[in-house]
Amino acid sequence: MTFSPASLLDRLDTLESGANKPGRYIIALSGGLDSCVLANALAATRDRHSKSMLAVHVDHQLHPESAKWSDYCRQLAAGYGIDFIAETVEVDVGSGSGLEAAARDARYKALARHTQQEE
Repeated sequence: MTFSPASLLDRLDTLESGANKPGRYIIALSGGLDSCVLANALAATRDRHSKSMLAVHVDHQLHPESAKWSDYCRQLAAGYGIDFIAETVEVDVGSGSGLEAAARDARYKALARHTQQEE
């Protein structure tokens, strides 16, 4: 499968039904290639999907440069006209589940706060 803005919209149309139609799209914007391409595609097709968009960047504070990644994501979202929120989380490194699992848990909790809010 080749990714394009059109293929993204086709997939979103398939996933959305009358009862399952979100009022906005929330992008977990890490600053990595995948999330940047997704943000670009959603912004490029804004006229067709006509939904507000929110980019959420989660700073796990696990790298000394993580604040710079947040700044990069903020600038990227602004350039695309996407609302932006940076979340700083504490990763429970002593959870016994491993660093990656603990970071993922913290990230999912931060993102869930935004998906459960009024749209």
